[in-house]
Amino acid sequence: MKEKRSNVRWYFAIGFFLIGVIAYMDRSNISYIAVPMMKDLGLTKTQFGLLALFFSLGYALMQVPSGMLAEKFGPRKMITIALV
Repeated sequence: MKEKRSNVRWYFAIGFFLIGVIAYMDRSNISYIAVPMMKDLGLTKTQFGLLALFFSLGYALMQVPSGMLAEKFGPRKMITIALV
């Protein structure tokens, strides 16, 4: 006898997809606001580039510890923490 599957998994899949899209847009939209942001903060292109570098570096360096924590505590807890 077949079990009826719940559609809840699709809601989670769509939700995680949308979260991923928003996270990607958050990381990539900095180039669109670079000029107004540099004018507003009085930054040179070099200073703005360094800020972008530090943001990317911090993001990249946290990938390995995040993976280790996900293995230790499980993906459910880590996703919950990441969303908060």
